[in-house]
Amino acid sequence: MTSSSLKPMIAVTSVICAASFIASCGPVPPAEPAEENPFRDMPNSAMAARSGISLEKLHDGWGLYMRKCGECHQKKHPQDISDEGWQKIVPHMSWNAGLSEDEEQDLLNYLKAANSEAPQTGSPTNALP
Repeated sequence: MTSSSLKPMIAVTSVICAASFIASCGPVPPAEPAEENPFRDMPNSAMAARSGISLEKLHDGWGLYMRKCGECHQKKHPQDISDEGWQKIVPHMSWNAGLSEDEEQDLLNYLKAANSEAPQTGSPTNALP
């Protein structure tokens, strides 16, 4: 290639580099809100002792909660809804999620045990979005 045939390529490359630089100087998009710690309500030995449910069974319920509850809507923390509220919500949601009766019970046991970890902020009438 001759130097005269390289000039158009150099010019195009320069324009592309300049355009990329100018575009990168634009406004920065807002950061997405930080996701809360998904392990906040993870079962622990104190939760198992307080609830009388084995840590293994609480982990089964927590695993269901982490996997299934976020498929259709944003998960709530267990204490966002009262035990009475969970008693009403879980059977319907378990049916929608295709959970077995044992899985439903594991999920409900976990939610109630995790509810006892923190002061209740919810009421029986809180609904999931």
